[in-house]
Amino acid sequence: MAQFDVFRIKSGGIYPLVVDVQADVHTKLVTRIVVPMALRSRYAQPASRLTPTVKVRDAEYVVLFPLMAAVPHASLGEVVGSLAPHRGALISALDLLITGS
Repeated sequence: MAQFDVFRIKSGGIYPLVVDVQADVHTKLVTRIVVPMALRSRYAQPASRLTPTVKVRDAEYVVLFPLMAAVPHASLGEVVGSLAPHRGALISALDLLITGS
């Protein structure tokens, strides 16, 4: 498990994929801070900086930082990709959500 790995949620639901944004130094915690991802086709115009658009397995997703949450590590399923190449955009969205700038 690494920061910015994309996981399939075991329970499925409206947001079947999440990206782990928690720093790798906290791997011993029983929870992970994750951000849900939704198919880009569900959004007319996502707020680009707060909800960046990324590609996972040839599909476009919107990363929904306003819905960020802590989930039990056990609720995460298989790793289906990594958003590490989008680190800058993800950190920028998190910074906007937390600090407003």
